[in-house]
Amino acid sequence: MEKKNNIYSVSSQIFYQLDGLLNQSSGKAYLAKLRQSIGKPLSQSVEIWPFIFDVLPEDALGISEKNTDYEEAVLTGLQMYALFQQGKADSVLDKNETGDKPRNFGAALSALRQTEDTSAADRRFNAMITSSTFDEFKYYVRQMIQLLKSKAKDRQIKINFPKLTADLYYFKKGYQEKVRLNWSKAYYRYRKMNEGAQQNEK
Repeated sequence: MEKKNNIYSVSSQIFYQLDGLLNQSSGKAYLAKLRQSIGKPLSQSVEIWPFIFDVLPEDALGISEKNTDYEEAVLTGLQMYALFQQGKADSVLDKNETGDKPRNFGAALSALRQTEDTSAADRRFNAMITSSTFDEFKYYVRQMIQLLKSKAKDRQIKINFPKLTADLYYFKKGYQEKVRLNWSKAYYRYRKMNEGAQQNEK
């Protein structure tokens, strides 16, 4: 239970450290290595080990060549961050500076409903949240990251990647329904609020 509770704060340390290196050659190189690591076993991505293994709690580290659920979630979150940050000068990391409850991935994806056909955005969102396996879920999350990047490229959209990382971990640990429900509430709540604002303007 301790791991489940602290993954948000632990991954936040990693993301904030990396985000502070965006304008440095070392940071850009590390992001490139993260993108290159997609689809590869962690054991074959030696260059990205320092940022991950130096911060993760001892009990989160595996003792075999197979990733622990914790390692898998953190690695996937970092890879998604590297994908979304690519080609952008400003940080895409939502650091939750207001101190409010962290916005989940569903809230960020609600921006798609303002850039393309509503039904098309909903179909893609539903395909993601109804994934039955972690690998399928991870695949769709990546697709949605790329879609959000291309469809909303003229907008400054930020994602709370530590929260995404924590939710990836929850999904892999058997809390799929909780993640689906929370993301759906955030995704559709934003739509409802937006539609209400538009009606008030009429």
